[in-house]
Amino acid sequence: MISNPPLNPACHRFNHALKDAMAAVHHLSDHGLKPLCIRIDGRRPVIVIEPPPYTSFLRGGLHARIRVNNVVRTTLATSVHGCQVEWQIEAPLQAQAVGDV
Repeated sequence: MISNPPLNPACHRFNHALKDAMAAVHHLSDHGLKPLCIRIDGRRPVIVIEPPPYTSFLRGGLHARIRVNNVVRTTLATSVHGCQVEWQIEAPLQAQAVGDV
């Protein structure tokens, strides 16, 4: 029987990240959440999902907030199965009254 040679360290980390990402994607899809993309380029895989419903088990912390024209894009993030899960919420910028500063 032929045995496979051991993976080099970079391949081993990538293989481990893929397994973590697949476990997280299965867990998210079991709860009705839809993944949009997966990035495996840093320490932990990053999974971007559609915004979860308010009743979802996910509770994220503020990751980034960006204002583009009259829209505020808020990115929330949390950890699931060793992966960072992110989603983005867009909201129109509230108009300020003339006297408010």
